[in-house]
Amino acid sequence: MKRFCIAFVNVRSLLAHFADYRDVVIRESYDIIGVSETWLGPNIPDNIISIQGYNLIRGDRRGKGGGGVALYLKNNLKFSICYAASDSVLEEIWIETCILTKKIVIGVLYRPPKGGVSDFLNVFEKRLTEYQPSEIICGGDININLLNLADRNTNLFCDCVESLNLQQIITEPTRLLSLLDVILIPSEEKNFHSGVKDFSNSDHSLTYCCFDGDIKKNIEVVKFRNLKNVDKNLLNEFLIFTSFEDIIYLDSVHDKVLVLNNFLVNIFDVLAPITERKIKNKKPPWLTFTIKKMMQLRNKAYEKYKKSKTDTNWSSYKQLKNQTNIAIREEKKQCLQHNINTNINNPKVFWNKLQELNIYSKVILNKIPDSLNNPENINKNFLNLSLNNN
Repeated sequence: MKRFCIAFVNVRSLLAHFADYRDVVIRESYDIIGVSETWLGPNIPDNIISIQGYNLIRGDRRGKGGGGVALYLKNNLKFSICYAASDSVLEEIWIETCILTKKIVIGVLYRPPKGGVSDFLNVFEKRLTEYQPSEIICGGDININLLNLADRNTNLFCDCVESLNLQQIITEPTRLLSLLDVILIPSEEKNFHSGVKDFSNSDHSLTYCCFDGDIKKNIEVVKFRNLKNVDKNLLNEFLIFTSFEDIIYLDSVHDKVLVLNNFLVNIFDVLAPITERKIKNKKPPWLTFTIKKMMQLRNKAYEKYKKSKTDTNWSSYKQLKNQTNIAIREEKKQCLQHNINTNINNPKVFWNKLQELNIYSKVILNKIPDSLNNPENINKNFLNLSLNNN
């Protein structure tokens, strides 16, 4: 099966950590890897930081040192540079290439921490309106902690991503307990796996995403056994002639369970073999007729802006986009309320409905907070509670 892997990492000086960086790229064999905070200048030639088998695209910061972005692409990938810029709001490189039979726009980003978030989002959104959301993969260090759900900047960024029909797929901390490094892919894409890996000599983790097969599949393949049409008489015969008594002579409980499972699986492999079925992805419950119409008007305004690039058309698009976002949030709120009222006594259905609404948190913290990481203090707390109750 064809496979495509892309990664992003904040190296905090590519030249200083180049040996480690090159080893990671070669070992993991990423097809594309974006780098932020390269700290490169015109005095550093390409041949010093080149990797055999990869093309290099640089976006060095102008003027003072620090910052800077770069992209490494395997030599077999043909590409064209769409845009490259470096300023106090956003440092970026965008290229177009073909992966897994589909044209894709790839971007590496770095938002300098001193730049304003609202200015960054304005530039970021304008840049992405140049391309179709189904054709975009981008990532990098945005210096917004997405684990801080109470932060206004986090919510502004998430709203912007959602309005562009993209999904942010990194859910673990990438620097200490903060999630600053992101990967954005089309919201329709389901056929991928992603995560973070430690990167030596940098306080940022490497983020990655691998796609198996064609990007953007709206068809899902499910495997199941059809138990409705099982012949009960034939099942009974299989059970009668199966040597279940052999299980008695096994010493280990683990072996007993293993043999019993094998007996039953072998029976059902004959009577109800595993089959596959292709199903279309379910439409989100909040995607009503009205929401669809509002999204169409927003998209038309976006197309109009793309043709003219006037401030008036950009303002109209932003207004429709904000109204659409408000309507979507309200519809999700109504769906959530209905879910609570009807499924509160059925936890399994309740959480399945939350997953459909995509409003539950997938963030997994891999470190225990200091306040909960001391068994002695926890034990003393419970002892004090017991004494106080007496």
